[in-house]
Amino acid sequence: MGNCLFKQTADAPATSPTGGQGGVATADGQADHKQSSAPEETIVKMDAVKLEETGGGGGLDLGLLFPALTEVTPRPRVEEPFDFQKDGRPVVRIGSWNVLSCCLNKIANPGVREVICMTVLENGFGILALQEIADREVLDKICDELNNPIIPNVKSWKGQRGHWKAVISDTPAGRMYQAPEYNGFIYDTSQGIEVVSSSLIERHRRGAPKQFARRPFMVVFKAKELDFVAVSVHLKATGLQMEDLDRLQEEIGRCPLVLEAIQEQLPGERDIMILGDFNLGPEQEDFDAFRDAGYKNTVDEHTNTNINLRNLKGSRTYDNIWMSKQAQDVFTGQSGVIREGLTHQWIPHDDWFWGGIVADHCPVWAEYFTDHDMDADGDLTAGVKGIKVEE
Repeated sequence: MGNCLFKQTADAPATSPTGGQGGVATADGQADHKQSSAPEETIVKMDAVKLEETGGGGGLDLGLLFPALTEVTPRPRVEEPFDFQKDGRPVVRIGSWNVLSCCLNKIANPGVREVICMTVLENGFGILALQEIADREVLDKICDELNNPIIPNVKSWKGQRGHWKAVISDTPAGRMYQAPEYNGFIYDTSQGIEVVSSSLIERHRRGAPKQFARRPFMVVFKAKELDFVAVSVHLKATGLQMEDLDRLQEEIGRCPLVLEAIQEQLPGERDIMILGDFNLGPEQEDFDAFRDAGYKNTVDEHTNTNINLRNLKGSRTYDNIWMSKQAQDVFTGQSGVIREGLTHQWIPHDDWFWGGIVADHCPVWAEYFTDHDMDADGDLTAGVKGIKVEE
């Protein structure tokens, strides 16, 4: 089991933890009418409570300490659950979320599980890429809660619950802080979604410098009639003083080579999406190679994707979904960044307060029609295993 750094960022003093304003932003910048602000939650200061580690998985059994965990906590109001259709056609919502050093101890916190699971259900996701996973079993814990819920809000969800499975890299994609980092997806099979193949990008030749601090994870999905390749990335951070900006720029420059290698191994497959934490805004010229190859980003440079309790509106556009020209043909035009409902009264943060936030990144998503495949002649038989970047 990897080391767990379950804490909030240092710049997060106690302020309102409502999770942001404006509901779910859509492609045209308008708030989704199905979402509205939740009642403000209360931060509870820990003056006289000492948390003791329990046995079993090594996490904190907060349910034994706080009977209030059996109560339903405030969530963003959903007037009508998403019906997985647009204009009478079936769609899939694909999301990405860097969940900040998510280890078994962190996912054992019922507040963390509730925020992740309710975000999935309230926003109608069918596929969700997750970065910064410290233990391979974390995604199974999320799927278990979605499929067989014990948390009151998840259990009482009135919409379609689905049947969730996980696909995760066999080995770490790289390292984060002092722990290994895995990359993976959860997906809802009840929406007609299945995994065809999956793999990390192959390592470069032995002894050569690393091409990526954390290798991209590729998955071939089939969602009803649509098959496509989703590439989840967590690129190198720039560092506090921008000391690693050059390394990040090199990694961004290699991403189009990954996309070319996928097309070489899967002849005719042109529905490709690369999504995740890019650690740089899409307006930067470093992404010109993406644009030159016909790729388009779903989150613009004016929409922030980071969040903390000091600045709930965010200040940077780190996360995105870039889609190939062919994938744009099945894009419904709906996409967004989720800022509401990301805090919980049982998530700790600095200064021994409760009411923390799951991660310093917001989920991003985009929606695609699944009743038509633009490259029906694509050959997926080779799978994605063995793909590597040649420079």
